Amino acid sequence: GHIYADILPTPRIILRNVSIGADAISTGAVAEELRADLSLGALVRGSVEAKSLTLVRPRMRLVLDSAGRVALPTGAAAPGGLSISSLAIEGGTLDVLDRGADSTLSFTDLDLKGEARTLIGPFRLEGEAAVGGRRYGTRLSLGAFGADGSRMRLIAEERARPLTLDLDGTFRLEGGAPRFEGRGSLARRPDGAAGGSPPATAGAKPGATPPGSIPAGSGQEPWHESWRLSGALRASPQAVVAETLDLSLADTARPVQLAGSARLALGRTPSLEVVLNARALDADVLRAPAGAAPQSAAQSLAALMAAFDALPAPEVPARIGVAVEQLTYAGTVLRDARLDLSGTDGGWRIDAAEAKLPGQSALRLSGAPGRASGAGFTGDLAFSSEDPAAFLRWVAPRGTGDVAAAVSGPVKLVGRITAGAGRYGVQALDASFGAATVSGSGQFTDGDRPRLDLSLAVDGLDLDPMLEALRQGLALAGGAVDGGIALEGRHLKQTVSAAAYQRISFPE
Repeated sequence: GHIYADILPTPRIILRNVSIGADAISTGAVAEELRADLSLGALVRGSVEAKSLTLVRPRMRLVLDSAGRVALPTGAAAPGGLSISSLAIEGGTLDVLDRGADSTLSFTDLDLKGEARTLIGPFRLEGEAAVGGRRYGTRLSLGAFGADGSRMRLIAEERARPLTLDLDGTFRLEGGAPRFEGRGSLARRPDGAAGGSPPATAGAKPGATPPGSIPAGSGQEPWHESWRLSGALRASPQAVVAETLDLSLADTARPVQLAGSARLALGRTPSLEVVLNARALDADVLRAPAGAAPQSAAQSLAALMAAFDALPAPEVPARIGVAVEQLTYAGTVLRDARLDLSGTDGGWRIDAAEAKLPGQSALRLSGAPGRASGAGFTGDLAFSSEDPAAFLRWVAPRGTGDVAAAVSGPVKLVGRITAGAGRYGVQALDASFGAATVSGSGQFTDGDRPRLDLSLAVDGLDLDPMLEALRQGLALAGGAVDGGIALEGRHLKQTVSAAAYQRISFPE
């Protein structure tokens, strides 16, 4: 392209339509304009020192071959003795082309400033960049390259969400393939805890907390809105591996902490595998804001399922396993708790959730959010208890005393459940209460006119606990519920006449 140059008083050049590399196959760049102010003394000494150098709308590409090695520019040679005191990139793009994975990672809207003392470092860049439509504030520093590589620090802060990536370690080219080894962290801080302030509300005092909101950093944010993931990393074009991984949840004085490992496979079939463990974990910290009234196990389970339903789908197939030996939940220590999750672009699924509960009880659950059907969760449930009365007193301490006292004998139950959006149901129910058995289905729909439908086949069952549970459920629903109850029974223990089952009503 065109060249414009001044020699005196200060050497200055403007180059238009500049290309690095003879083709578009290997690493290279094309820039609409390159502007540089040079040092006259350095030119006389045979070296190039740019007081300032600006690349205008450069389109850069970094190409990795099928073995993960950097494909050097074709037909280009590295100029010697070049240093840049002030480097600027305006409106640039960078495409990282991985031939082995047949994929491209694009960085757009690059607006960066920094310096490059030599072409082998040290380097420093700071500014803005966009990836996948999300904009990040970026700070990058690289030390001078040597036999052991270069010291590297990268901090990227997403502008739209309070996420921060921090990498600190050694970057090197091993046989031409890039490698990183060091520490890394990904953290989500509470909204407003750092960075910019939220939009002001009309009439509000500066710095005041909007009505109904939770002050950032107060320890009252939902647990999934404040977390930190950190560990020792090894990264290559093939995979990112964290052999030691620490996860901290909740922005409180007692954060929930787990440890484990993770592997993010790259290439043509990317995937994520994470394993986390803890000997003891207090889940009550996650269940409710600090200072809130204690929740029952049933109430907190509903809140956790709602949070699970709201989890965004992973960008790559993922499998996550969590195991806790002693889990404090609703004020009680549960043992041998385990959660296995798998995720795709369609959402998350609970492959298995199991724990040993009060009353010598055991629970196993699997399923997925029912976004298409509007149900918060749909899955399979298996439950057993040697002391069901003790379990009922723990899971729902209010209003279950009479029911708990009437239930005796070991309990086993399996069925397919749905929960969420005001609808709760069980299908294919198969249960035993001591020697008695129950099978069938049931559904409760909340709203202005609640509705309860039951269709059960029972054998040898004492109806008193079931009727007492119905009475208490009616009281909680406001005293009147539409619906129908169909019972087919044998060897029933009953204290009311058969005619009473035609229409069941309970006085307040």
